[in-house]
Amino acid sequence: MERVAARWWHAVDDGRLQCDLCPRECKLRDGQRGFCFVRMRDGEQIVLDTYGRSSGFCIDPIEKSR
Repeated sequence: MERVAARWWHAVDDGRLQCDLCPRECKLRDGQRGFCFVRMRDGEQIVLDTYGRSSGFCIDPIEKSR
């Protein structure tokens, strides 16, 4: 699957890359994923690992009558 370069991140002084997209501000070392499991560090950039695939799934457990 294709990996697309992410936006909204910057390098931190200690060598990690910080994602700026959400308030969690994940700081990633090479190969680590963020809390969202959508963004991950790949070398010197953060990439979208799930680009083009469904990133959420929900089944409605409530029966509805017509």
